[in-house]
Amino acid sequence: MPRYFLHVRDRDDLLQDPDGQECTDLVAAREEAAAVARDLMSDGLRAGAPLGLHREILIEDEQGTKLATLSFRQALPPEQ
Repeated sequence: MPRYFLHVRDRDDLLQDPDGQECTDLVAAREEAAAVARDLMSDGLRAGAPLGLHREILIEDEQGTKLATLSFRQALPPEQ
């Protein structure tokens, strides 16, 4: 199964994912990235921090090729 790396970019800072995640394909990696973004936002809210919607997750393959970017805003469910 392919391994995808989900790096978190916060403006000029990049938090590298050293281990990566095994996912069946890029669609599954995007779903995992959205779950990670939601977890980070909820952790921040519990600590009294802002959502940090400016942050994004960069999805790379094992060769370091950037495959997709997911903003934290995209990880939120749509408003009704």
